[in-house]
Amino acid sequence: FYVLHHLPALKFLDSRHVSSEERKEAQHRGRFMKIVRPEKSALSHGGDRHDSSPPSNYTPLPTSSRGIGDHQ
Repeated sequence: FYVLHHLPALKFLDSRHVSSEERKEAQHRGRFMKIVRPEKSALSHGGDRHDSSPPSNYTPLPTSSRGIGDHQ
C-alpha cells in the first residue's frame, strides 16, 4: 500500500493489475506504512541500556568453576 500511496497512477504491481479496492486502501493506510527509525544522534548518546544502570555487586557467572564429575 505504501507504493500505491506514493504512485497512485500505477497500473501494475508485481505483474498484476492494481484494483480500485487496493487504491482505496492505499489512499487510506499508505502514509502509515513508512518505517520510522530513531535519529543517529539518539543512538550514539544513550543507546546502551547498561550504562544507565547502577553498579552491582553481583556477576552473571561464578568466579570459580566445578569439575565435570563434581555435581550434586
